[in-house]
Amino acid sequence: MKRRIIKQKSAYTITLPIEWIRDHHLNAKDEIELNEEADGLLIRTQKQPELHTISLTLERGTSEYYRIIVENYYLKGVDILDLKLNDAHTFPIIQRIVSNLIGFEIVEHKNNFCKIAATAQPSAEQFNTLLQRSLNIITYTQELVQEDIKKLSFPRLSEIETQSNDVRRFLLFCTRTLHKTSITNRKEESFLHLLLERLILIEHNHYYLYQKISKIKKPKAREEVKKLYFRVCSLFLLFKEMFFKKDSRHFAKINKEWEEIYFKEGHELFEKCTKEESIIIYHSMYLSKLLFLISQPNLTTQAVN
Repeated sequence: MKRRIIKQKSAYTITLPIEWIRDHHLNAKDEIELNEEADGLLIRTQKQPELHTISLTLERGTSEYYRIIVENYYLKGVDILDLKLNDAHTFPIIQRIVSNLIGFEIVEHKNNFCKIAATAQPSAEQFNTLLQRSLNIITYTQELVQEDIKKLSFPRLSEIETQSNDVRRFLLFCTRTLHKTSITNRKEESFLHLLLERLILIEHNHYYLYQKISKIKKPKAREEVKKLYFRVCSLFLLFKEMFFKKDSRHFAKINKEWEEIYFKEGHELFEKCTKEESIIIYHSMYLSKLLFLISQPNLTTQAVN
């Protein structure tokens, strides 16, 4: 963003963005810290942010209910979560949920109460590191799935499940980072939220494909069905290149491939297929749609520096 320099009697001034003032809860009498750099001026707030604390009662429910509640407050950037538990059997479930949330720990537990607190503050550097790791894991996952679809042998379910869980942990932390730090502007932040959400879905769909087809004894699949999945995997590699280079030129090819796979070839293969082929076709079609969505220029040009 640009700011015009205003000449005063004995000094020069600039205005600060109102969004930044509000995000850091600053008032007219607060002080900020200025540090000169080689070609710029770094402005920092000295005001310590207040810890965001939430207290709530968890009603009796399923493991999925508990996961959704805890994860939602984690993603919102809550620092302290005080939970009253109505069911004594709930605590082990909460432990498992929190173990998958980077920077969140149970710091107190007694009777029907537990306190969850943030033990690590996210940063732009962590965001970039974990996003890149997630993209590399997704690449590796689809390589493994391709290898096993070629052979129609699926012995690596536990390895792929672990990778899928890692991607989810990393990208949930990235989403929390967007709420807790100012690593980009508000407009770009909305696109990054969509990107992170869809990357989780992409990794999970590779895993669900593998999980379902691995349960079938002696699976069979035509070459054209295998090639459909391989084509979708190649689209992800194009997306990665677009994302890191902030270059949307591959979008035309991804758009064309998605339309052919999702609206034409997938449906034609569905007309006559085995159960295992239907699993590959369905997930290939859905993956192609997700890749089309995350490859759109608004998303691929918003990479954090």
